[in-house]
Amino acid sequence: MQELNTVIDLLYEGGTPMQSLNISEKEAIALVEDKAPHKPWCVVKNWIWVDLDLSPDNKAVMQQAGHSPVMLYAHSVINDSRSRFRTGD
Repeated sequence: MQELNTVIDLLYEGGTPMQSLNISEKEAIALVEDKAPHKPWCVVKNWIWVDLDLSPDNKAVMQQAGHSPVMLYAHSVINDSRSRFRTGD
């Protein structure tokens, strides 16, 4: 039960606010298509950024692959370029 409460706290309790852009959906799509024109994108709202706690070995593997040990969890999808998720998912 403690693990479930930990997950609930992670997803729904307040965290440290991060600065974000206050732009429209169309502006967000134009921005990402300009910066990474051939990559899929997903516009979301009510999201949280999670820093993953990895072992040094696992962190090194991720960094060597060009990834950061973080996860973005979105409570709501607005638009997805490849229709992987529906609006509201």
